Amino acid sequence: MKVCTKFITMCGLATFGLVACSDDVTEVNKDTTISVLESGKALSKQSCDTTNVGEVMYVKDSSATFVCNGESWETFNGEKGGAGEDGFDCTAKKNSDGDYEVTCDGKKIGVVSNGYNGKAGSDCRIASDKDGVVTLVCGDGKDPDSTKLFKAVCGSDSYDPSAQFCYEQKLYSCNGKPYNPVSQYCESKKIKDRPACGEKFYDDALQYCKDGVVLDWDLCNGKPYDSAIKYCDGDEIKNRPTCDGKVYDDGEQFCENGTLFAKGKCNGVSFVPTTHYCRNAETVVEYGSMKDSRNQKTYKTVVVGKGDNALTWLAENMDYALEDQEGEDVDNGEYGHLYTYKGALEACPENWHLPNYSDWNLLFITVESENVAGKMLKSRNGWGENKNGSDLYGFAALPGGFISDNSSPNFHEGAFFWSTRDDGFVTIESENSKPAGFVEADLGARFFSVRCVEGESHEPSPTTSSSTMDSSDSEDCEDDPNCAEVSHPID
Repeated sequence: MKVCTKFITMCGLATFGLVACSDDVTEVNKDTTISVLESGKALSKQSCDTTNVGEVMYVKDSSATFVCNGESWETFNGEKGGAGEDGFDCTAKKNSDGDYEVTCDGKKIGVVSNGYNGKAGSDCRIASDKDGVVTLVCGDGKDPDSTKLFKAVCGSDSYDPSAQFCYEQKLYSCNGKPYNPVSQYCESKKIKDRPACGEKFYDDALQYCKDGVVLDWDLCNGKPYDSAIKYCDGDEIKNRPTCDGKVYDDGEQFCENGTLFAKGKCNGVSFVPTTHYCRNAETVVEYGSMKDSRNQKTYKTVVVGKGDNALTWLAENMDYALEDQEGEDVDNGEYGHLYTYKGALEACPENWHLPNYSDWNLLFITVESENVAGKMLKSRNGWGENKNGSDLYGFAALPGGFISDNSSPNFHEGAFFWSTRDDGFVTIESENSKPAGFVEADLGARFFSVRCVEGESHEPSPTTSSSTMDSSDSEDCEDDPNCAEVSHPID
């Protein structure tokens, strides 16, 4: 590439330009002021480094021009260049369309067309400016052009506040309308309000409010549920049972006639004590049954004891009205009948008998001792607060109370049962701290409950020692079967 210098005088200053010497040279023009020096000696005193690259000096005594290349002064005086290549002519000729065809060196290189007057433009005006949206209308007539410009920005995007809501750099819209995701949500193209918990809003599909605190629902197979009214069975959400409108845990409770009761426990296994019992405190077993052919009443039965010592007892008080024995029994409602000693001997149906002394004794031995037998044989309800039993063996003793001669009835004040002995009775008192056992007393015309044992009685009643009360004791204890206090544990 050849570089030619061209001096130009502008406003009294000497300048030069670098220009192309032929058509294949890229133009590298740079105009700058030229300093004039008298001699080459003066030039040798001028510094040339990176700070004044491109500075130009004209030296009079040599009629030469120098430029600083960052290291030294370099002259621009080149050799005379050779002749360039011949050029060619171009012509423009008007054609029939009024355009001009351009031909260079005999070749058509293009057409220059005459322009036409453009369509007159229209004015634009601001039609509205509200809610962060500027509406521009351009043109007149029925259908002018309309453009909306949004002033609002969410993140890096502009948006229309009338149709969207920006929260944490995300836009929210429901069927073309804005909503606040903190206090609202979109469902089926409708905006709905979220419930509030104190001052906070929450998503009731995933959370719930308790005592002013937002908590997360439990999950069942990834689906939320309220553990207070539902539970997760495998991967299925099921409703908890209700009792008179109240939700309860059927693992710990059961419902009967609209009332909740605690389930029994047998070796860690829960069971419903109205249908099952804990046989010998070891295994959950369904109650047996006995149907009295005399009045067609069906009773629950339980087996207490093991092997040869196993006895089948009624799990309910006898509730049979004696025939042709007026005055020997009294209807005690849900607690069955109360019987005199004479009536008790006739109360049990065929193939069942009134328990003898040994039957009761075996029952208490199986239940461990008379000191805990009362609580373990008492029913789980019906005794009053802090007096119900554990009914571990399904015996379900109820507080049927008693009736003494010449006194008012003492219903619901403990469980009192006949045995084949005529000089005493078996008692299970209301207080759990008191032992169950046999009480020797002058029975007179007292009325007690009856429980029956399956089969015939083979063991005679043992005789009593000198524990029968004398006449004075009998008078004092006339109204209270426990007053004898000769409560001999059954050995």
